[in-house]
Amino acid sequence: MDNHDSPYSAATMVLPSAPGGCEPKRSEAFDPSAIEEALLRHEAVAEAAIFLVPHRQFGEELAALVVLRPDAKVAGVALRRHLRLSVPQLKIPRRVRFVSALPRAAGGELLRAQLPALFLTELECDPQADRRAQLEADLLEIWRQLLERNDITIDDEYWTIGGDHRLALRMLVEAEMLVGEPIPESILFDAPSIRELVDCVIEPGGLERVLLMPVQAGSSDRPFFFIDGEFGRGGGYFVRKLVDLLGPDQPWFNLRPYALPSGSLPSYQAMSKGYVDLIKSVQQKGPYRLGGHCNGAIQALEAAEQLRAGGDEVELVIMVEPYSMNARWPLRLLLRTVRLVVPFLGRDAETSREIIGRIMRRTWLSILDYDKKKRAPGAARFDAFYHPTMPPLSKGTMQHLKSEEERLAIQNLKPLASYLPRATRIPIVCVISQESKGRLRFKAAPWRAHFRKLDVVEVPGGHFSCFAKYVEPLAEHWIKRLKG
Repeated sequence: MDNHDSPYSAATMVLPSAPGGCEPKRSEAFDPSAIEEALLRHEAVAEAAIFLVPHRQFGEELAALVVLRPDAKVAGVALRRHLRLSVPQLKIPRRVRFVSALPRAAGGELLRAQLPALFLTELECDPQADRRAQLEADLLEIWRQLLERNDITIDDEYWTIGGDHRLALRMLVEAEMLVGEPIPESILFDAPSIRELVDCVIEPGGLERVLLMPVQAGSSDRPFFFIDGEFGRGGGYFVRKLVDLLGPDQPWFNLRPYALPSGSLPSYQAMSKGYVDLIKSVQQKGPYRLGGHCNGAIQALEAAEQLRAGGDEVELVIMVEPYSMNARWPLRLLLRTVRLVVPFLGRDAETSREIIGRIMRRTWLSILDYDKKKRAPGAARFDAFYHPTMPPLSKGTMQHLKSEEERLAIQNLKPLASYLPRATRIPIVCVISQESKGRLRFKAAPWRAHFRKLDVVEVPGGHFSCFAKYVEPLAEHWIKRLKG
């Protein structure tokens, strides 16, 4: 990109302070061409320009004008997500607009001085301006009510004004009822402010659900890939505190659970193959570092094995509270027997897989029900995490949410119960919380028969609270493993 006629050269273009009630950051001069080059690496982008525009609250903010390639289609939220692969959050433009051409001189030089005026003209001509303003006002009222603050603006970022993992669920349910269509559960990674959230609602394709979610670009060349395993309406936000404690240099990518509107999910082997492809789209060669939580930990294990089988080095897998049911020899024997017997019933491969899934799911449910009754007194209930005390939703809405959660639980349990973990030489760290160590489903002992290099770590808290209230000890162990 040419910087001729630019009012914001590499020496004078200054980032505004971070929004949303954060501690003020020192102004930082930077070269917009680095962000423009990152945008140009997206296959749909033909031209891009980064510049500053006036903002009534922060003085100025970053914006982008983008020219797409012929017949290409992409939403602004997808471009911001693309930038998070390599650009720090502070340098990502909060507002993206698409134009047919950028202003240029006769010789082809970019006329940067004209970019802010062109951007503002695009805003004034927005045919969705009235709907946008109404959605912003309605969402602002929802945020103020849920967070019990009247000073929130549409540019404040959810995580900096008291928002947390629990309230995010309720807020997104309210937002879905407002806009009348499903909203991706992890959207607050892409759109942490009301303005950005409304942009996603307005833009075609802005509410597309994706599996690879960049959480932090970092400056290191050794990213960590984490399969959060939080199916349903959880967005994987519970990792945010951990990522913050790991420091700004650590690149972190969440891999979201597969979900289908109906029917059965693929096998863990097939889903993990999809994760491997996504991992390699970010990091082409090893050594790789992976992790996961709950059922996501099992998928991280399978993805690591597939990477190793493909000739790549896997340096580390951190499994937080993985289900160890199928690491036990009675269930392994049952699963192997069912796999041998069912095909002889004359069913096709897909039907056989479905029957095996049902048999193993019912077996697991009987064990999980027993395990639930034997839980230690005072252990945090899974449903309490997702349903904090808030103004009541209607009975119909609550019934819909409950039915959807149960459907997704069944959908996820079939491939999990049908998966047979393999023995591995990959270094494994198995993290178990103090509240879960006595529970049958999470006991670490069965893994010792399958992992040559296993280190079991006990941390305070419970299944989710080890990432929240008690996250510091978990982060200390994590940092130790990453530096080791």
